[in-house]
Amino acid sequence: MLGVDADGNRVPIVLLSSRASEGRGLEGEPSYPTLCIRKPYSPRELVEQVNQILNPAPPLKEKPPVKRKLHVRVGLLELDVEQRAAMRRHGEGFNWTKLSLRQTQLLQCLMESPDRALTREQIVDGAWAGEVDVRSVDQCIRRLRPLLRQIGVADVLQTVWNVGYRLSSALPHNATTGGQDFHASDQSAMV
Repeated sequence: MLGVDADGNRVPIVLLSSRASEGRGLEGEPSYPTLCIRKPYSPRELVEQVNQILNPAPPLKEKPPVKRKLHVRVGLLELDVEQRAAMRRHGEGFNWTKLSLRQTQLLQCLMESPDRALTREQIVDGAWAGEVDVRSVDQCIRRLRPLLRQIGVADVLQTVWNVGYRLSSALPHNATTGGQDFHASDQSAMV
């Protein structure tokens, strides 16, 4: 049978054809060609295609899923990932607010790297596995800050100009205003 060697292993078939229509191999043969190139063809293209057949690229290895914590704490801010809630403990009680899934994922990503400035690309990869545009980070931060302000921790979410964002583990005493802004030239911003 065409396309199988004596041991029963598949052998690549390259078919050079002058036919304009798709061929199904040779008449009466049940096998299909591995590669069918129609005339006119360039010799360079033929060599490249044959090399791809003989030396296939290794399959992409999937990254093992990252085990993420279901409860993260940085300073006074706590995140319950399952409940999608951000909390600030004080004394015996706590203030809390509900978050959307994307807000929870973004906050978790920042909380897993406290005091470290992350670029938008790093946040997209860490929080959403590259599934969204980098500008979505800004939109999510803009919606997250008022929620953190409700529980008195808005200042932990800081913009680092020309870099991205960071989550500070130190909560200032007047932690009720919007997030602070830093420049990339600030040494403290690039921990």
